Amino acid sequence: MPADFRPMEYALTSPSRRILFLGAVLLVALVLVGAGGRVYLAARAAASESPEALARALRLEPGNAAYWHRAGLFYQFDFTRADIETAIAHLRRAAELNPHEANYWLDLAAAHEAAGRIEPAREAFLRARQAYPISAEVGWKYGNFLLRQGELEAALAEIRRAVDTDPRLARLAVALCWRATGDAERVLGEALPQRREAYLAALSFLLSERQAEAALAAWTRLVVLGPPVPLREVLPLVDVLMRGGGVDRARQVWLEALRMAGEDPEGKAATTLVWNGGFERDLVNGGFGWRTQPVSGAEVELDSQVYRSAPRALRIRFDGRTNVAFQHVFQYVAVEPGRRYRFEGYLRTEGVSTDSGIRFWIADAEDPRRLDLVTPTTGVVGTQPWSLEEAEFTAGPQTRLVRIALRRDPSRKLDNKLRGTVWVDDVSLTAVEGASPEARR
Repeated sequence: MPADFRPMEYALTSPSRRILFLGAVLLVALVLVGAGGRVYLAARAAASESPEALARALRLEPGNAAYWHRAGLFYQFDFTRADIETAIAHLRRAAELNPHEANYWLDLAAAHEAAGRIEPAREAFLRARQAYPISAEVGWKYGNFLLRQGELEAALAEIRRAVDTDPRLARLAVALCWRATGDAERVLGEALPQRREAYLAALSFLLSERQAEAALAAWTRLVVLGPPVPLREVLPLVDVLMRGGGVDRARQVWLEALRMAGEDPEGKAATTLVWNGGFERDLVNGGFGWRTQPVSGAEVELDSQVYRSAPRALRIRFDGRTNVAFQHVFQYVAVEPGRRYRFEGYLRTEGVSTDSGIRFWIADAEDPRRLDLVTPTTGVVGTQPWSLEEAEFTAGPQTRLVRIALRRDPSRKLDNKLRGTVWVDDVSLTAVEGASPEARR
């Protein structure tokens, strides 16, 4: 027999049936209105900051976990009515009503720890992890808890899981774990995942703390991971090593950084120690690359219209308003003590005024008394085509780092405001093989 899906009909033909139906509708409406009113009143009460209102919300809606949670936080943190026992009871009830909400367990754990109850706190943290296993927040807070308990190995592992989930925590993780251990290898190996962004965060933080050796350990791990790493991320490390006297290590990191950035340090750099001597690349402002510093009266830019060798040269425009002492474009170059070197660089000028023009300056970066060389001796003035400036020198026994700069000394004449334009291109420094007794020893 086929099923009959026609709607049922209830005939309200008699007055008694109509009264009964209307009464039922009215009863349902009253129940709904009452429930809605209770929910509304409970929500208003829960929004209050008074304990009486919160208690009223709990009486109206005793099964609402959010209200128990709110009341628990109130009793934990209110300055005038703090009651840690009441807070724990309310937070526990919230977690029992909604055990899948990890934040309820986290707040219960924090309350237990505040009350000095370490094991109940640990249990609550574990319940939070059970509720949300992949939560970075849960892992982070649990890891911090374990650190406070002195459980270092477990803490680092938990923090590592948190950073793996949310790499934005990496710098905080390094700061926290470095201060807890003072051991760079342990922080890098146990508290951080093997991820580029994590090691870059470690590199940045450790450099900010002036921990050159620890930062070098972070860089070593980046090299193992391989490219790409933007060159700008490594320049501070090269500079720190250079300032600390570790020129050889700074040079090694610089060459590694070039490879990691997709550059070829074995190309043109194999024949000249000056990097980017033709200004084909942008100025990096650090490491063993060209640096510029702002100075009143001069503007430094790359020029793709005027150059000796394509595609660009460096251009410096002087505005004629100051008698500028200019040494604000330079590069550090690593050299070997006792070795002889040949410097070459090309200058072009247009309308350079005064009697004091632009020159190249090569000096010992630590002490110019060891090496102080300028070429040409008088500087280029007026309008001149591309001209080669060259010089040779022998690095002294203590000279490991030289500074190649563009230099202009202030004029002593009355009309001394410098104006005009200077272009620079094809700067190089090469070792002269077998040219010095010191190098042969």
